[in-house]
Formats: sequence, C-alpha cells, structure tokens
Amino acid sequence: MNEALTQRRSADALTRAKAWLDRAPGDAGMLALAARAAAQSGDQRVAAGFLKRAIEEGFADFAAIESGPDFAGLRRHESWAVVQDAMRAARARNEHGALTGTEATKAVDAWRMRFPSGYRAFPDGATNTMLVTTQDPTSRAELLSMLAAVTQDQVDRLFGKGLTQPVAVIVASGADGEGDGLTPTRAGRYEHGMRRLLTRDTGATLRHEFTHALHFAHMERINQLHPIWLREGLATVFETYRTREDGSFEFLPNERADASMQLLESGAAPALRRLLTMPEDDFQRDGESTYPLVRSLMEYIASRGALERLYAESVAGFRDDPACTRALERALGGSLEEIERAWATWARERGAQGLSTDPTQPSIGVTTEDHPDGARIVRFVTKSTARDAGLRPGDVLVGVDGEPVRSVRELGVALTRAPRKENLTIRFRRGDSYSTVEVRRRP
Repeated sequence: MNEALTQRRSADALTRAKAWLDRAPGDAGMLALAARAAAQSGDQRVAAGFLKRAIEEGFADFAAIESGPDFAGLRRHESWAVVQDAMRAARARNEHGALTGTEATKAVDAWRMRFPSGYRAFPDGATNTMLVTTQDPTSRAELLSMLAAVTQDQVDRLFGKGLTQPVAVIVASGADGEGDGLTPTRAGRYEHGMRRLLTRDTGATLRHEFTHALHFAHMERINQLHPIWLREGLATVFETYRTREDGSFEFLPNERADASMQLLESGAAPALRRLLTMPEDDFQRDGESTYPLVRSLMEYIASRGALERLYAESVAGFRDDPACTRALERALGGSLEEIERAWATWARERGAQGLSTDPTQPSIGVTTEDHPDGARIVRFVTKSTARDAGLRPGDVLVGVDGEPVRSVRELGVALTRAPRKENLTIRFRRGDSYSTVEVRRRP
C-alpha cells in the first residue's frame, strides 16, 4: 500500500484500501490512505469523503492534511470545506475530552450480548481502555497497572502519546472467542478498525497485542503503515521485558529464543533482507519461524542500545524507505549483510535458554491450563511437591519468586528462569483469596 502510494500507483493503492475497508470500515489510518490514493488520482470529492470518515474515526494528523503534497489538489477543491468542518469538530471534541470511543463501545456491547454471564466492563481513563473481564478485583487491578506501565514505557521511548481512541480489551475465558479468531495456538489478536483487543492470557499475549494497539494509534496519527517485520518485532519483543531504574528496557528471553537460535544455527532462517521485505501473507504463513526471528532481531538491536533509534529512523525516513531496511542500517551503522552476521554471532554466543512452556511442569509436579489471570492446576503428577505443599486442583498460580505469572507459558518460563535453589515461593489464588506457599523443587 505505502509502496504503491510512493510510486504513485494510486489506482492500485485505492483498490487495496477498499478491500481492507470492506473488512474494517472504521480503520481511520486506512481511510486516510484511501484518501491519499483518491487525491493522487484526481478524484478530490472521493478523497474528501474518505478524509471526513477518517477524522470522525480518530485520524488526527491534521498537519499532513493541511500541508501534505498529496492533498494539494483537494485543498483547492470545493470539497475542502467538508474536510475543514470535520477537523474543526474533531478539535472541539478533543479540546473538551469528549472522545466517543464508538467502535470500542460497540465491541464491548457485542461481546456482552453474546456472553452475558460473568463478564463486566470497566472503563479505564489512565490507559484509555474499556476492560471486559471475569477477573476478581485484585487480578483486574494488577492487569490495569501492567497496561499503564506498558503505555508509559512505550510512550516515553517510542510513540510519544498513548491511545487516541478508547480500545476494548476483552479477556476471554475458556472457549469464548473461538468464533472471533482465537484458537488453541492463537491466544490473542488486535483489530484496529474495531478498536478491539482479544486475549486469553493477561501476560505476554496481552502485552504483544497491546503494543500493536499503541503502535497502530501512532501510525494512524502520522499516516504511516509500517512493515510487518517492524510491527511484529516490536510486539514480540515487548512480550517479556523489564524497565530498569534508568528507564531503559531489559528484554528477557522467552520461549521464542531457542526457536530463533535453532533457525539461525541450522541455516533454515531466511536471509535478513528477505525477512524484512517478505509480503505480509508469507510472513504470517511462516509465523513459526518469522515471529521468533524478528523477536531475536529486536533483542539484538536493543542489546546495542539502538531500539529507539531504529523506530525514530523508520518514522523519519518512511516516505522513501517504506520497508524500513535503510532505517535499520542507519540505526546499527552497517549494511544488512554486516548486521545479519553480527546478529547470528550474538545469538550463538547467548546460547540456548532451555525455557520450557509445557503444561506439565515436572519441577513442582503440576499440569496446568490457561486461566485469565494465571495457570490453573488441573492435576498433579506422581510425587508432586506442589501437592505436598498444600496446593489443590483449581488453584490458579499467579507468581513465582515475585515474578508475575499470567499463563501456562509464563509459568514454564518463570520456573525455568528461577534461581536454582531448593524452595520456590509460589503465589496463588484460591477462589477470591490470594496466598503464598513454599514449594520444594523436585529432584
């Protein structure tokens, strides 16, 4: 899309934009791109219609509208008055804090109509979200605190501003959401046009999808659609991280680490240039390799202290570099071939992490399943030290040695990463009560 606009293939770009809008009619960023395509082709009346809809859906990059070269013809056309009226109305709404959140409200109402039992909605002004969940007050407060921290971290270091419009954050329980794209292997998704985020776990998956929400909000404001490697690279790298005292990020290995290392070591990974220019359909189809690889790449970039510079370079040079390959070269000060060699060496030297995400964790003798706020015990294995410590089937494990656990995969990573000592401090929920217990590691 962006490449087509850069090359002034306006008819091609408009066709693609309309196809996307058939699926997501409220996507403000795509409406703005459609307006650019129509304006390039000379159909200023159609361009004005798309821009009016984009502004009503939250598009706020008025500088691009009022001074961008693609809209020069529109600004001389009689339809320009329609766009000016829409911008005046939007500025008035924003000045008085009256963002409507229409799409998010629709998503919340539709979900609660389909699943009326147990779900409650909680608007949160700090994150500009509408949380829909079955969680108890404690786990709900911890979730919102985490989203506030993620928002602040990414606003400070990358995006400059949080969500422009409210987003519905729906924490699905059990099999709820299977008709909306959630599957046993896909625990979350973000749909920007609907302002809807669905997740089955409130840890790594939620951070992944919420990063998409913040990133799409920024792209919408600046009228850019970044390549999938950059979007998924940022989303995957923020799955598991800490913020140091100096404000910098410490990205922690997760279960993707060993997969990426094996791909790089075996020669099965695509060449870096191919990974960065891969069409979206191919990237998603090869997700078992592409997602671990772009997370590993982002970890490497962050280890060089260049993550923020990469994003800044991507934004600044986007018009001439829509694949953001030259942005990567500028951020790291080398050619793609040099970066590829250095990245592979870094991954090899870091070595295998051995992080287990299996539902059965032999170190404490439990089999668990995902629950909205942690990993729920399904059964115990023979000689289970967790059972000996007093845990029961149905208890939800929510922390290991002070590290939050919000899914089966996070439990496995936390148990693997915990210091090698005889006893682990396990935090768990039983009903509405929270407790901690010391659990001895099994030999």
